[in-house]
Amino acid sequence: MTNTRIQFSFFVSRPRWGLIRKRSTNPRSMWAGGFYPEIWQDGRWVHGSPYVVDALTGMGEDPWSCGEYSEEVDLEAAAERAEVLGIDLFADNPDDPHTDVIADQAREFAILAHGDQLYGKSPYITHLDDVATLLHIHQHREAVAAGYLHDILEDTSVGREELEQKFGADLTAIVAFCTDEHGRNRKERKKATYKRMRQQISSNYHWLPVALATKVADRLANVEASVEDSPDRLKMYRDEFVEFRDVLFRPGTCDSMWEELDRLLGPEGNRLS
Repeated sequence: MTNTRIQFSFFVSRPRWGLIRKRSTNPRSMWAGGFYPEIWQDGRWVHGSPYVVDALTGMGEDPWSCGEYSEEVDLEAAAERAEVLGIDLFADNPDDPHTDVIADQAREFAILAHGDQLYGKSPYITHLDDVATLLHIHQHREAVAAGYLHDILEDTSVGREELEQKFGADLTAIVAFCTDEHGRNRKERKKATYKRMRQQISSNYHWLPVALATKVADRLANVEASVEDSPDRLKMYRDEFVEFRDVLFRPGTCDSMWEELDRLLGPEGNRLS
């Protein structure tokens, strides 16, 4: 196993599928970044959301709790089964966001920059991993590095010049797009930020699709965490959702993440369809 940040748990599924592994980088939540399942298929690990697993195996949206179809096995038992099936238990997944060199550099840079900051009671990288994983799962792999860096300018001492020297002008512009303006309170900050975002969106910069995906993934990660841990914060996001959507939604850009936000926050009539 080349990436020591990652730990694995293994599950026996229906015989047709052999083994599924759970890639664990974040102990906070079953569906948080780093807990999405990977299935060995056609000689490689295939990375996907619980819904992908359901489509392949019929295990349901919560496969790990569905004992009828899956059972956690220890490493020795997994290794024996893997040998029979020709599975490399710890092979790199080429679709894993951590295998991208720039994304990996961004992750390490973010860890150092955020230092001992916390996201709730967890290290701040917990949130950044969540955002990066959502971007990966929703097919925005070009935005994973931005997912790791999106709070750098807002929450650390790193300045725009330093970030641009390290990661280039486009990635820095994306991070700056995601950064809140200053204000005396959240309402003032969001008002100023949305005004600036509308201007940038109207200019149709070439990096805009990546910036929009990053911002939406950030909000989705925050909402998913709030569903688990903070009803008050979830209410805040729900109250803000109409304006957030009005500013940032563009048809054809990260639609699948908008569908998740609509499902979690929006009224019944506020759907992409």
